[in-house]
Amino acid sequence: MATIKIFPLLILIFFIFNIFTIVSGQTEAETMMQECNEEYPLSEDEEASLRNMDDSATTNSKCFLACFLKKGGLMNEDGGINIERGHEMINEKLQNDEETLKMVMEIYEDCAAQQTNDDHCEIAAEFLICCGAKVKEGNIDISVT
Repeated sequence: MATIKIFPLLILIFFIFNIFTIVSGQTEAETMMQECNEEYPLSEDEEASLRNMDDSATTNSKCFLACFLKKGGLMNEDGGINIERGHEMINEKLQNDEETLKMVMEIYEDCAAQQTNDDHCEIAAEFLICCGAKVKEGNIDISVT
């Protein structure tokens, strides 16, 4: 099985979790994570690969990410990235920083447009990796506050 680079993924997961928390509330974001972990239980190695940002991602961990994006409305049931929901959440988080808001919106749209895979799990991983790489490339601060 091919491995994919997860380096910027952890930052994106925390960013998305933080956005969900702001928009939906802490309990709802935690519930989504718990429900996805019940459906796609992450092994210690899979959790470590996300936590340590190493270069391996299993099908199960990719499906966990797809589940989380779907529950948060960032991925449609057909596997497409939901642009409107993404704009809503990004705007809520970055409304006081217009420059970063514009850059993150562009990244979100660019990465959503690049998804051509039919597998929802692969789409989720590729989308987050694309976003993470562009955030890192642009040296954009999306730290959780």
